[in-house]
Amino acid sequence: MRQKNMTSTQDNIFPKALVAVSYSDIFGKGDGDIAGILKELPMIVVLSYVLKSHLTIHFSMYARDPHNKILDELCQDLYKPERTNLYRFRKQHDNHVILYNTDSTLRMCFETLKFGYDLDHDDNQITPTREEAIEIAKAYALCNRDWIESQKIESDVPATMLMLDLPVSEFKFHKDVKAAMYKASQLFQFCKANQVYDNYLAVFLEDYGVNDWIEYIGRLFTLFHHSINKFAIQVNSKDVDTIKFFSNFTINRDWIRKIDNWNNPEALQYLRNHFLIPFTNGIYYVISPDLIVDKIYQGLKFMFFDSIQRHGILQQNGKPFDKLPQFTDKLGKDFSEIALAYPLFTKSLSGRVDRIINGATFNQNGLNEGEPDLYIRLGKSLMLIEIKDLLFKREIQSSSSHAEIINYINSRICKYPEKPHKGFGQIIDNIERLANGEFDKFDSDASQVNVIYPVIVTTDNAYSAFGVNAEIVKKASEIMSNIGNKFGRRFISIPIILDIDTLINLSYLLSTGELNLFQIFKDYILQCRGGLISFKAFAYERYLKNRVLTREESKFLFGTVFPEE
Repeated sequence: MRQKNMTSTQDNIFPKALVAVSYSDIFGKGDGDIAGILKELPMIVVLSYVLKSHLTIHFSMYARDPHNKILDELCQDLYKPERTNLYRFRKQHDNHVILYNTDSTLRMCFETLKFGYDLDHDDNQITPTREEAIEIAKAYALCNRDWIESQKIESDVPATMLMLDLPVSEFKFHKDVKAAMYKASQLFQFCKANQVYDNYLAVFLEDYGVNDWIEYIGRLFTLFHHSINKFAIQVNSKDVDTIKFFSNFTINRDWIRKIDNWNNPEALQYLRNHFLIPFTNGIYYVISPDLIVDKIYQGLKFMFFDSIQRHGILQQNGKPFDKLPQFTDKLGKDFSEIALAYPLFTKSLSGRVDRIINGATFNQNGLNEGEPDLYIRLGKSLMLIEIKDLLFKREIQSSSSHAEIINYINSRICKYPEKPHKGFGQIIDNIERLANGEFDKFDSDASQVNVIYPVIVTTDNAYSAFGVNAEIVKKASEIMSNIGNKFGRRFISIPIILDIDTLINLSYLLSTGELNLFQIFKDYILQCRGGLISFKAFAYERYLKNRVLTREESKFLFGTVFPEE
């Protein structure tokens, strides 16, 4: 089985696999026992070694040099038979080999906290001996082995890419702090301007012990900034406010020990909510910078809901929220479409396109059933956009059933002709409206459109996993084949999955005219191999790689909300 953890791209934007080394590749046949290994090791030694090593590759996942340095150092510790095995494996895969990755590092932290024995923090004691380093490598390679063996090879390339990439899609890229801060700032400002959501915000801020939302983001960003270069942070015992804030995210090992094993969804969920490991003398270890970024925005909807439930805050209709989906669905409609996506597209493309009409405008003018979320035209080219603020269920991401995954994806973003239509299916309905002249009263040049780009905006990186867009293209092709020549001579492109973070990162360049979104879509379609390459990966490699946030872009995104220095 080809052991794939993530993908990098060459000049042709086609993915090249990086191969994760497993237990048997180094140590030969044998079951291995993670718990048995870690019970004999001091927790502090394992955690400091693993987190220090992981940090060297976290922000450069695709650069071979940091991974090779870790493997070279491991070779110095290994005895000759194991060292020979590792050399052979690396040569076999042309040194496109990794040991460390975020998924296995998170599991190693969980297993170490559960089974490692206590040892007070002392800088003189945290460097592992040669034997300890080998045992740590064994345990880590066992973590790799378990997710490698869960991967499934399918009969065709798109399906195989999907099954390999989807389970690791969340942590394949490091989390985007700039996009998270933009989304968070928009959400908090939306809350302050809405009395109902301002009540939700107030109890959230109370629960997390901060005076306002800027302090909340500021504290998390300061911690994130520190964690870029150091996994350990020391807080002065007199800094009561920081200690109180950190307590929201501090790990309790007793809770870890109550979780039976890593395969229990509660294990990763606990680490998502508690990413700081406390030691004596005010020292904390940060498990992953990604988990800090999650708390800046992605985790807010869950945290808000918890605060609402804890304080018994009611909806505007006087009733409580029954379950989380009820709250997230309302937030998606009230905020994600109207207060996040609409303004972002508008500020990015105003003056660069001929017509922008959002769903609210359609509603106000009599089109209030199945209307496009966004209608954006430049000349004779048109984007019809559906916004899907949907979380990809984690149990589906890790499913071994290709059919189950495809059915899930299609039911949410490519459902047609079964009703209710979803995603691409909704866009088909609006292409029919265009063909019937129903948009002429909104846009006098609508009848001239001869090129249509169906765009599905998503908010979960799982929808940008390799193979997802290809499966949507396959389904869309079946739909269009069944429809026939119903829409005349208009060219309808393959559907494009645009994740909101990529749009945020492109937005300044689009606003200045340096980039043209219609041209980007055209280039993507020519090079995406029928959707094998995600738009996220394409845009990153072509336009966003190695870009640094400028003062002008910061002002464009954040205005005067955050200080420039």
